[in-house]
Formats: sequence, structure tokens, C-alpha cells
Amino acid sequence: MKKSVLKKIKKYLLISLLNVTLIAWGENPASSLRAFSLGDLRALSDELANPALLPFSEQKQIGVSVYNRFQMKELNTGTLFLKYPNPRLDLGAQVCVFGFDDFRRTQIQLGFSKKVFSDFSVGINLRYQNVFSILEEKTQHDLFSDIGLYYRLNEAICLAFNGQNLLKTQKEQPAGTCFGLSCLVSKQAIFFSEAGYENGFSFAVGLEYEILEQFLLRCGYQSRSKTPAFGIAYLWKDWTIETGFALHSVLGVSSQIGVSFNLH
Repeated sequence: MKKSVLKKIKKYLLISLLNVTLIAWGENPASSLRAFSLGDLRALSDELANPALLPFSEQKQIGVSVYNRFQMKELNTGTLFLKYPNPRLDLGAQVCVFGFDDFRRTQIQLGFSKKVFSDFSVGINLRYQNVFSILEEKTQHDLFSDIGLYYRLNEAICLAFNGQNLLKTQKEQPAGTCFGLSCLVSKQAIFFSEAGYENGFSFAVGLEYEILEQFLLRCGYQSRSKTPAFGIAYLWKDWTIETGFALHSVLGVSSQIGVSFNLH
């Protein structure tokens, strides 16, 4: 009897933790591996976070990743994504599933973008979210929208803006904005910096370095969670295999692994 009661209490506490996690980490359940390894950058590191980057990407890609927070299997997020740049209308899509049988959050995102000028593009993300919890009487459904802007100043310097949850049906989720700058330091290295506001000011910095022709090393730092991150990526023919790690001083290590394939 006591074991049964304790088990239920643990389950309810875990579900409460998951609810807090959703709010604390925002509506994007998992950054892309590149963004994650660069310090959770949003504006300039990934075409799914900022769809305005898609028109300047020449590679169509499909992939899958698994994100584990703090070595807890209940906090796993599985993601399937597609990036499809097209001269008429660029498309990005992803499906993310977070949680377990008693608490599950499913999110479907579609992104659209267009190059307005040769050096400037604009994009939007539309997200549908479904949250099931045994603590709630009914399943919760919500809609969110983001906007992205991207400007290529020259071959070395790029600027971007990303606004998240600007339109939403869930009032608890705060809107967030960030401005990013990337600089091609050399043929092998790109430096990223970003400043934003979401319940407070934050900044992030990251560096991607090509140490070998098919081998990338990434590192970054996010001030909001005071978390350093690093990762590696290996490119082989049309395949990319990536992994990343972030170290929180209190909660421990989060990790992410994924594989993607270039479409032709």
C-alpha cells in the first residue's frame, strides 16, 4: 500500500517537473544539434529555429535526433526534421515528441521563408502543440508563431533577428527576441554572438572550427543557464553524424545525438 502511494507521489512530482521544464526551456523542445553545441544559439545557427536562413542554404536535408536532459530518460525529446530550400518557397518542418505515457508533449512545426533581395530574407514558423497529462482533465492544444530576418552584409559578416512566440494561444509562454551576428574568422572558423530578451536579458557566444576537411568542432556558452556546451560533427558523403553536450553546474549533463542525410 505504501509503495503504491509513494509511486503515485513520485509520478505526480515528475509530471510537475516536466511542466516546469516546458516553461523554463521555452516552447522549442530541443535545439538543433548545431545550435545546442554552440551555446543554444537561435538567430543564426539553424534554419529550423530561424527560417529566414533557409534561402541561403543550398542543401536539402532530412534527419533525426534524440535530446536527453540531465541524464533522465523521462526528459528525452525525439525529433524528426526536414529542410527543403526551394527557389519558389523555402520549407522547413519538424516533429518533436517529449515525455512518456503519463505526460507527453507533441509539437509539429512548419517554417516558410523567401529571399526578398539578394542579401536579405524573411521567414515565419508556425507551431501546433498537443500536451497530454494525467493530472489534467483534457488535452491542451496551442498554436505559436515566430518570425525571422536574415541579412548578409558581405561574405564574412551576417546579421539576424529571431522573434519567438510573438503570436500564441498559451499566455504562460513568454515571447522572446534575439539578435545575432556571425563572422567568418577564417576559412575554417566561424564566430557567433547573440543577445536576446526572454524574461530577462541573455547572451550567447559560439565557435565552429573545421579541424579536418570532414570534421567539425563546436563550442559555446549561454548566459541564461550559465551553461558551457561543446560538440562534434562528422561529414561523410551525404551523411552527417553529430553529437553535443551541455554542462549545467547544478543539474548536470545534457546530451544530444543525431544523424542527417542530404537529399538530391
